[in-house]
This record gives sequence, structure tokens and C-alpha cells, in this order.
Amino acid sequence: MTLNFRVVNTGSTRLVFLIGGYAIKIPRGGDNSFGMFLGILRGWIGNRTEYMYTKYNIYSFTNPILFSFLFSLVVVQKRTEMITREEFFSLERDDYPFGGFEWKLDSFGKIDNKIVVIDYGSN
Repeated sequence: MTLNFRVVNTGSTRLVFLIGGYAIKIPRGGDNSFGMFLGILRGWIGNRTEYMYTKYNIYSFTNPILFSFLFSLVVVQKRTEMITREEFFSLERDDYPFGGFEWKLDSFGKIDNKIVVIDYGSN
């Protein structure tokens, strides 16, 4: 059995570890001590925001947090499939009435053929 593992390090505030069917998000630091502190703080706020949206079931089109550890320093979600450019450009903004995410291809994913927002805590 192979474990499907990948690290996504393109985000500005968090690292995402894709392990099997899960996405694990942790804050990432910056280049110096102040940047490190600020980066970790911003990443933690992103994780905490996503946790709170899940806890209070605010939006049905977001990928919910399954587990939260250390006061949301580490959060776990279902791993999503990537959506295609065609799927992205066919999305209607009115179906996602929420300003807490960037409208870009890698902010979305698919779970059971449902397109969800996967990065909604950093803005």
C-alpha cells in the first residue's frame, strides 16, 4: 500500500500536508524572527477562522475542518480533488457569497463531485 503524500508550500501563511485522504494545515513562518512570528500568527488566524466557520456551520460550500489540535494550530480537512480550469471558469460567484477567500483556481477543490472552497481563512 502506498501512502499518497504531498506538501503544498505555495501558500503565504500555511503549509499543507496532503496525506492519504486528509489535508493537514499548519502555520508557516517567514525569513527572519519577526517574519517568523508574524507568519505563524497569520497562519494560526487562518486555521482558527476556518475552524470557527466550521464550528458554527456558516457556509455549506466550504471544506469543513474535521479535527483541530492545539487551539487550531493544526487543522485537518478532507483532501479534495483538483478542479479543472473549465470547472473554475464555469463557477458562478453568486453561488459563493463570501469574501473570505481569493477567487482563484487553487482556492477550490472537489469532494464527491461537489465543488467546495478549500482556502477560506487567510483573508
